[in-house]
Amino acid sequence: MGRFLNPGIESFLRYTKSLTYVDKSGIIEETNKLIGTDKSFICMVRPRRFGKSLAAYMLNAYYCKGQDTHEVFAKYEISKKASYETYLNKYDVIYIDFQSVYSELKGMNYIGESVNILEYLHRNLVAELVAEFGENAKTEYISFPASMNQVSRMLNRNFVVIIDEWDCLFREEKENEELQREYVNFLRSLFKGAVADNAISLAYITGILPIVKYGTQSALNNFDEYSMIDAAQFCQYMGLTDTEVDGLCKEYGMDMGEMSSWYDGYQSGDCGHVFNPNSVAAAIRRKRFDNYWTTTDTYEVLRDYISINFDGLKDAVIHMLAGGKEKVNTLKFKNRMDGLSSKDDALTILIHLGYLAYDMQDGTVRIPNEEVRVEFANAVEDTKWTEVIKVLQKSDKLLEYLWARNNEKVAQTIDFMHETECSILQYNDENTLANILSMAFFTARQHYTFHRELQAGKGFADLVLLPRLYTKQPPIILELKYDKAAGAAIEQIKAKHYPTCLTQFDLQRFGTCLLAGINYDPATKKHEAQIEEWVIERK
Repeated sequence: MGRFLNPGIESFLRYTKSLTYVDKSGIIEETNKLIGTDKSFICMVRPRRFGKSLAAYMLNAYYCKGQDTHEVFAKYEISKKASYETYLNKYDVIYIDFQSVYSELKGMNYIGESVNILEYLHRNLVAELVAEFGENAKTEYISFPASMNQVSRMLNRNFVVIIDEWDCLFREEKENEELQREYVNFLRSLFKGAVADNAISLAYITGILPIVKYGTQSALNNFDEYSMIDAAQFCQYMGLTDTEVDGLCKEYGMDMGEMSSWYDGYQSGDCGHVFNPNSVAAAIRRKRFDNYWTTTDTYEVLRDYISINFDGLKDAVIHMLAGGKEKVNTLKFKNRMDGLSSKDDALTILIHLGYLAYDMQDGTVRIPNEEVRVEFANAVEDTKWTEVIKVLQKSDKLLEYLWARNNEKVAQTIDFMHETECSILQYNDENTLANILSMAFFTARQHYTFHRELQAGKGFADLVLLPRLYTKQPPIILELKYDKAAGAAIEQIKAKHYPTCLTQFDLQRFGTCLLAGINYDPATKKHEAQIEEWVIERK
C-alpha cells in the first residue's frame, strides 16, 4: 500500500465508527453499472461537508486490491447486489486527495512555480508505481499517466482513479492562471486519449464546482457531472434522505420536525428531501439544534457574493429572505468562483456552495432551511443594505408586540416595515402582504416554523406559525386582508375553523393560540391589527 496507490481503508473505517454513520454503499451499485463503459468518468459536485470524501473513501475501500474488504462490506447494502463480488477488490486504485496535497505543500512553501505541485505528484505517483510494478512502470520521462498506461499494457492491469477535491487549485489559486493551465494539462493527459481508454476503468472525481466550462477544460468533456442542480441517479447520495434522518431521530430521541426545519430543504431529482449530513450529525451529537455547517466556512463568502452589484440580485435576496423563490438560469455559469457576470451567476454559485436550494421542476432557488437563513441574516448585516437591516432589527419587537396583543404597536411596526420595503416589493395584494409579513417576522423563525396557505378547517390559513420544540410562546394563526378590515380577518378564522389545524400537531403543552387579523388600507397606506386569544381544541 502507498499514499496514492491502493491506500489503506482506515479513513473509511473511521467514518463507519461514527455515532451517526448511515449506510450509503448503494452508490457503489451505481458506479458498478458504469464501470468500463463510455459513462465511467464521473464528477460528483457537492457543497462542503456533504459527504464527498466519505463516498470517495468508500469507493477506494471497495475497489482497491490493497486489502480484502469482504468482511467490511458484508453488513452493508452493496453486499446484497448482484455486482458485489464482480468488482470487489479487483482494481488498482489511484487515490489523490488534492486538498490534502495542496495544504501540505503550501505549508512547506512549496507552492510557487506552477510546476512544483504537479512535479511532486508525477514524481511520487511514478515512484509508487515503480515500487509496485518494477520495470513495467518505468518510462523515458517522469510522467504518471505514461507510467500507468504502460503498466496497463504490459501487465493487463486496470485502474480506478479517485480524485477528491479536484477543483482545489481553482478555488485556492484563483489568480494563478499558469498553475491552472498546467493542472489542466495534467488532467488532460490523465483522462483523455489512450491512457483513459486503456488504463482507467472508472474515474471518480469530487469537487464543489463543476468542470465543463473552465476555459480550456473543455478537454474534460468526457466526464458526466452530478450536482445539487441535477444529481440524476445519484440524488439519494447527495446528502441524507428524510427516511434516513427519521431513523436517526427515532434512534437518538431527536425531534424530526425540528431537524427538518433546521437542515432539510435541498431537493435533488426524484429523491425529494435532502438533508445536510454534517449538521444532522452535529445536532445529534450535541443534542441541540443550531447552526453547525455554515460555521465550517466563513459567512464572508456569502456576504461577498450577495453584495455584488448585479441588477436584481438585491431584490432577489430580499424576496428569498421573505420566503419566496427566484427564477435562475444556471446554464450561463462558467463554473468559476471569480469572474461572475450576472445575478444568475451569483445565484448559481450559491447553489453549488449549499447556500441556496434549486428546484429542477420550476427552475427556481430559495433559502433551504433555518441554518442557512441565519447565515443570510448574518451576511446581510455586513452589507450596506440599511433598509433591510432596519427591518431585521424591528422584527424582534414586532413579535413581542404580537405576543402582548398590542394591536396598535403591531400595526405601527408593520407600517414602518412596509414603508422601508415598499421600494423593494411591489405592494398591491394579499400575497404581497404575506411576503412583507414573512420578512417582518423574520426573526420569529427562531421560535416558530412558518406555514403558508396551510389547510385548516374549511379553507387555507394565510400564515400559521407553529412553535419550535423548546418555544414557550403559543401558536399563531394570521389571516391577511387587503382593503378590507382586520376584524373581518378574525371572523374568517373563526367561521372557517382554522384553529382546528393545530390538532394535527403535538401542541399539548399549549392551552391557547393567538389569532391575528392584519389588514392594509391602500387609501391611507396604513395597517390595522386585531389580535385575540383562542382556546385550542383538544384531540
